[in-house]
Amino acid sequence: MSGDAELRAMADAAEAAIEAGRLRFVRRVVTVRETASTQGAARRLAEPGTLVAAGRQTAGRGRLGRRWADEAGMGVAATLILDAGGHASGAVSLAAGLAAAAAVEAAIAGAPGAPSVGVRWPNDVVERAAGGGGRKFAGVLVERADGLLLVGIGVNVTQRDADFEEPVRARAVSTGMCGSAWGRPEVLGRLCLELDRTLGLDGGSARTEWEARDVLLHTRRIFEHDGRRVEGVVVAIDPSSAVRVRLLDGGEVSLPALTTSLIPVGG
Repeated sequence: MSGDAELRAMADAAEAAIEAGRLRFVRRVVTVRETASTQGAARRLAEPGTLVAAGRQTAGRGRLGRRWADEAGMGVAATLILDAGGHASGAVSLAAGLAAAAAVEAAIAGAPGAPSVGVRWPNDVVERAAGGGGRKFAGVLVERADGLLLVGIGVNVTQRDADFEEPVRARAVSTGMCGSAWGRPEVLGRLCLELDRTLGLDGGSARTEWEARDVLLHTRRIFEHDGRRVEGVVVAIDPSSAVRVRLLDGGEVSLPALTTSLIPVGG
């Protein structure tokens, strides 16, 4: 499928999902052939209820200044625009992570040997693996700007192992690598449905769904916060705000989601 044809198919799949689901939060889709970042494109558009999806994203961003680009056009790069007045950033980030996890799970369902799909605080969608060290399918970035919440989601779809640069290669996985036959249009359409569902969950239901997918609780991990590394066992997680870690000396510390990053296993 040519680039333009695939872009049209992505728009059609998202619009079909919106129409069939009579969605409340995702009401319109705009596709762009190429953009530096769907976050920037969404900010310029500034229309709540609109989801912006890109054929190629050349300078996408992850949390804490990390890079999430898709120059080859093999993943879903999308941003949903919400009115910041009606949503809390932490709750939206939680909902977006759950939506991405559910979309990935649907994409690989039935594929031989496909892994189960988990969420890794604060915003990663991963394959389940011992110690919470599974490879990453998707990530979320929520930014507040000019009275809007920009809900960015990146999902790896058709990439193969060689398509990821080092050192990301060892830590990344796509739905295609897990045997999925879905392309970007199908993943984007399902993501629209799941976003609308999870944004409508009450706080208790969202937390329950997160806890069922969580891969970090009770594992020993290393985090980076305020320029220093913190190592210990994760003893509690508030998925929308903080993680509580029991340190190696027996003390405990609460680390905020906005300024804390998880060090990859072996990192």
